[in-house]
Amino acid sequence: MMTHVSARSATKPMELSQICRSIGTDGIDHLMTLLTYVKSRGWDDAFSEDVRYGQDSSGNPNSYSEPLLSLRQSLEDSKLCLEALKEVKCRLGKKIRHLQRRAIPLVLEDGIKRLPNELLAHIFEAGFQMTEDSEFSVRVSHVSRRFRDISLRTPRLWTRLSTDFGLAQIHAFLCRSTYFDIHVEIAGSPRSVVESFVRMLAPHSGRWSRLTHRGDETESSWIFQDLDLFDFPRLRYICHYFWMDISALNLPMLSHIAVENVCDPLDLPIPSQLTCVDLLLRDFDLHDIAELAQMLYQVTGLQDLSLDVVNCQLMEGWIVKDVDVVEIPDTHTCPIEFLSITIRGSTTRDFATALYDALGYLTSSRVDIFLPADHTVQSAHEFIFSLTPGLFPTSLGTVILHNPLGSTYQHSRTLKIPLIFKI
Repeated sequence: MMTHVSARSATKPMELSQICRSIGTDGIDHLMTLLTYVKSRGWDDAFSEDVRYGQDSSGNPNSYSEPLLSLRQSLEDSKLCLEALKEVKCRLGKKIRHLQRRAIPLVLEDGIKRLPNELLAHIFEAGFQMTEDSEFSVRVSHVSRRFRDISLRTPRLWTRLSTDFGLAQIHAFLCRSTYFDIHVEIAGSPRSVVESFVRMLAPHSGRWSRLTHRGDETESSWIFQDLDLFDFPRLRYICHYFWMDISALNLPMLSHIAVENVCDPLDLPIPSQLTCVDLLLRDFDLHDIAELAQMLYQVTGLQDLSLDVVNCQLMEGWIVKDVDVVEIPDTHTCPIEFLSITIRGSTTRDFATALYDALGYLTSSRVDIFLPADHTVQSAHEFIFSLTPGLFPTSLGTVILHNPLGSTYQHSRTLKIPLIFKI
């Protein structure tokens, strides 16, 4: 009789591969007989206790009597079948995993081949929208001949143009984008580069929809004037590194403006039709708060306001009453949808409360106040109160205070404060 190695009888559990190596051909023969019985007799008859799957050549050396002898022989047959089945399962598992690894890239390739060109173009556009530059467009056009043909016929992929491009690349992007709106980025490049860039794009000013400016705004303004470039009928978004006077430009569709480094007095006009304003306030004082409030009040259609406050403090000896905010409406009389305030660096609670008071005329459906690791969790609650009685800002919905658990953690602890006010 063949010696049987059982995982239960071993001192330590045997690995499946070890069991597989211990199986001989007898187990395979027994398993084949079992499968033959299943096919010819059916499941129930093939597994009845009196059915043998092989012949025992060892006889009966221990002189077992019946029915113990038959039961032990049938048990041994069943164990050999089971071990052979484990061997089959082990090898089939390895084969399946190998085939899956081989098949996955081929399935992906086949699936892409089956996709209609129109659907693949939509996928390219979705990937393009998830990025902020033109690298995706260039990369996807270099994958294959089919990808290149489809990408070159998808104008939206070629609508981002930058001064970092060469003139040949700019010309190619303009041709591929056809009549679609274009996003224009003027980076910190030499004046000659900016002038050549703007001059090439000037005939397409009617297609400008987004303008991001991170260079010298003064020089660019002169270039615009030299080229008599004032009309931007489809421009909806402008982002500047410093505050820039855009009052001379024709911007009938402008709705969103962002300034990444507001550190000068806010005495420049701001379009009243804006619905979204993003400002980074750096090194502000109390007089700047008054100018900020007066400037924002000019934006009668404001719905979304985001302020990033960095290193702002009140000068020693100043109190809020020292500066009167004139021409500001009554408290909580101007509804907006969303207000976000981020307080960073050495910005003090006194400055934050003065800012809240200056913006007290707003009432928002949702308010988010972000306090990065500069401010401790214990004092976070102090940054949601203004000097006037009550919690700032009045919200018809919820004020959410975000404060990280510490500089080594990426997640945040969020305090949700539903506000109920008596009118």
